[in-house]
Amino acid sequence: LEASLKMIEKASSQEKMSSTVIVDELKKALQEGTVKYAKLEEERDSIISESRKAVDVLKDKISDLDGEFTNLKAEIVSKDSQLEQRQTTIDSLVKAKGELESKIISYRTDLEMLMKAYDGTKEEYSKAVRSLEEDKKQLKK
Repeated sequence: LEASLKMIEKASSQEKMSSTVIVDELKKALQEGTVKYAKLEEERDSIISESRKAVDVLKDKISDLDGEFTNLKAEIVSKDSQLEQRQTTIDSLVKAKGELESKIISYRTDLEMLMKAYDGTKEEYSKAVRSLEEDKKQLKK
């Protein structure tokens, strides 16, 4: 009986040692898990912080681009207005040119008519002078 009791005590003692080793291993594993969890939280916080910074930078760039886009739209509106004014001026000049060409044609026609009349008058004058000279010669005779 005593031998059985000693065996039981020995087995119980070995179990205590085994359970102590298991508890120690579990404590060690728990500590390692806690350290890993803390590192992961730190990494997560770092990633979140970097992401927020990147988002802020992108928001600034978007804001700058919005401002530039607004300026470009205003410039386009201004250029469109200038283009319309210039087109109106061109249309006006084309119309004036057409009117001037029409007047030139009219003046040319009038000038040609005056030149024909002048040539005719000159011819009549020459005839009249010749006639007077002949009359003068006849009177002298």
